[in-house]
Amino acid sequence: MKEEIIDSILRFEEQNKINEREVCGLKYWSLIRTFVLNDLITEIKQLSHLCDASQKRKKLNLYILKRSFFNKKDINKDILLITDTRRILQGKKYESVFTDELEKILREKYSTITLEEPSWVDKNPIRQAHPTPALTENLKYVDVYEIKALIIKRLFKIFRKKQTKLIRNEIDNLFKLMEEKFKVNLSSIRDQYSDDLIYFLTMRKTYTRLIKKINPRCVFIYFRGFKFKALATSILNELGIKVIEVQHGTIVEDDPIARKTYSTIGWTSKPDYLFAFGEKQVNEKNLIYTRENIKYVGNLFLEKKLEQEYMCPTEFIQGKKYILIISQSVIGEYLSKFAVELAKKLESNNEYVIVFKYHPNEAGRNYENLERNNIIQIRDSNKEIYQYQKYAYAQIGVFSTALYEGISFGLPTFVLKNPIGTNGTIKMLEYFKKGVYLEKNINQIIELIEGNLEKPEKEDIELLWKTNAKDNFITELEKIIGNKAYGKL
Repeated sequence: MKEEIIDSILRFEEQNKINEREVCGLKYWSLIRTFVLNDLITEIKQLSHLCDASQKRKKLNLYILKRSFFNKKDINKDILLITDTRRILQGKKYESVFTDELEKILREKYSTITLEEPSWVDKNPIRQAHPTPALTENLKYVDVYEIKALIIKRLFKIFRKKQTKLIRNEIDNLFKLMEEKFKVNLSSIRDQYSDDLIYFLTMRKTYTRLIKKINPRCVFIYFRGFKFKALATSILNELGIKVIEVQHGTIVEDDPIARKTYSTIGWTSKPDYLFAFGEKQVNEKNLIYTRENIKYVGNLFLEKKLEQEYMCPTEFIQGKKYILIISQSVIGEYLSKFAVELAKKLESNNEYVIVFKYHPNEAGRNYENLERNNIIQIRDSNKEIYQYQKYAYAQIGVFSTALYEGISFGLPTFVLKNPIGTNGTIKMLEYFKKGVYLEKNINQIIELIEGNLEKPEKEDIELLWKTNAKDNFITELEKIIGNKAYGKL
């Protein structure tokens, strides 16, 4: 069971004092922890990888270059937002699904600047090119700095052979501990983490100067533990600037492991606060935050989408009932096989059509078994899942946050039994009186689909998301930095 694996990893981390490991003066564990542990779990459970290599890489264009240099207008900002490259096309511009709604309400009262984490030169496989033009006001890119990082890394390896060897030996020793304990082979990823430690050592001064120039009073950051965000958070911790993580996905008892620990002693990179969706979306067991530092504020982006009018998807035909399957990259193979099995059992009734929605991290995959007349495959991440949830008959998944969002649209929901993530999801959703069906087998699902599905009740839905997110964000922010902007202090 996944929770047993999580407990085993957290015990290993504590017993071996992994938090305290250090090389070349760098306490590095909290900087690389997210992806090391995800890679470890992938090997233990023999899962698909978290993400696929993106083919969408662009060279630095004029749009990005113009926004890569900082001037006097970019200093002394009240709020710095560090955002992801994931955006969706809204009209003629690309909107950040993570920070644009937040930035819009913040700039009514505070001065803001947004950094989009590097894309073009970063070798992490989840990277997409920066979608342009972007909707974000006062947006800056740091890819130019990352070109510098590549050059410095090569020079470091040439002229600092002793330190390079120390770093490689340290990563080797750490990975040997994990391999012996968990009976896995991590040799294919060791060099990646050695390079990351060189990055942290060599780029700290560069990004410290940049952050000091911006001089923010606090920083909003969305959790994805890529090295730029990890390093930036570490620098902000050192400078005493408050870091607020805005919840990205549902936090259940056993996932994500990067937000679970027995102790944060020795950590050098950790946000100070979590601004969370709602109390039914955060399981506080072994969470890296204390209870008083979790602020339940709601979901700005979802609130906007719930009010938005959507056209019926072009793939939908009147008179059909569409069953939406929400995929996740680590279990995409499992979900594709389930989709095919369901499609086969329903093919005698042409009223039903399966819609398989790929996760954005699965864009490079091809599940050939899905090529069936009663299955529609949706790969394009610009096609919003909310549009399909608005018109679907039911949705099926395992642990995606999109399931919770679909419930907010009143969509009947099936949570499949799967050892990778179901247990945490079940504990979060078991309070629903109706409309959420847990651990049903395929025959039970078909019986319910062909029968009379019930919708989730409004009073249960409201426990998932705190309402009035705009007011909540501002209220909690003012408690942290005050209600006056720069120039009014």
